[in-house]
Amino acid sequence: MPQILSNQVKALFFMENMTKGAPIPQRQCLTVQHFDYCSKRTLNKEGWPYGPSSSIILHVTVKSQPNGRYKQFYQWLKSDEPLTCSLLFNAAFDSDRKVRDYDGAMVFTGYVVDVEETFLSHAPQKKDSRQMLTDLQILVSSIEYVGAGQNQTLFIIQPENL
Repeated sequence: MPQILSNQVKALFFMENMTKGAPIPQRQCLTVQHFDYCSKRTLNKEGWPYGPSSSIILHVTVKSQPNGRYKQFYQWLKSDEPLTCSLLFNAAFDSDRKVRDYDGAMVFTGYVVDVEETFLSHAPQKKDSRQMLTDLQILVSSIEYVGAGQNQTLFIIQPENL
C-alpha cells in the first residue's frame, strides 16, 4: 500500500506534453509522491548498446485532495490511445499560478496498464488531512528529458510507431 513520504513538493505530474509551449496552470498538476522506471538495453562484446530497449514500465504515485479535480484525470486514464504525461521537477509558479520555471522535466508517452487507488486519513478530525493516492503503471514507448533554461531535449528512448 502506498504511503505519504513527504509533504514537500519536488515533482508535479501534468497530463499533457509540457513542451507544447502553452502555460501550465498549477491547478492542472498533481503532486508526485514517487516515481521510478528501469530502462535496459543489450550490450555487445565491446560494451556498446545495440537493439531495442526492453519494455519499460513507469510507476508513478500521485497524491491529491479528493476535491473533484480528478474528473479530468479519470477521463484521461480511460483513453485507448497512447497518452503523454510530463513530470516537472522543482517547479516555481508566477503570481497567476502558472509554471514560471523548473529544474528539469521528463515527458513520457505510453499506455496506462494498471491503476491502484488508496485513500488515507491521518487525522479524522481535520477534513483537509485526507489524501487520495493513485498509483499508475504506464507501458512507456518514449521518454524525453527536457532541461530547463535552454530547453535542450534528450531522447532516452526514441519515439517509434505505436
